[in-house]
Amino acid sequence: MSNKTFSDMMDTLMAVPEVKEHINSLPVQLGLKVLKQRIELNLTQTQVIKLAKYKGIQLTQAQLSRIENGDTNTSIEVYKRALNVLGGSMKVEVEFDHPPTERELLNI
Repeated sequence: MSNKTFSDMMDTLMAVPEVKEHINSLPVQLGLKVLKQRIELNLTQTQVIKLAKYKGIQLTQAQLSRIENGDTNTSIEVYKRALNVLGGSMKVEVEFDHPPTERELLNI
């Protein structure tokens, strides 16, 4: 197993040009949270799947891999199962920092 930390991997990724926008997308952010927790627990994907089976949670290695890779076609239910296996839950916070201006609204 690698001795790299999550922060080491993120630093490497952020050094790649034009990666910041992709990394800030919602699927990637969710995937990174799952990956970070798995790494902090020092678990392989295979071990997470074994833990899921032990807990009676249906999760495949392919689903976990897609989550960790920021796949955009993963359902919320699959995210919830992965989070549950790793001891997490999902909370959604939405902010409307830039509402349409009056001028924009007049143009619709």
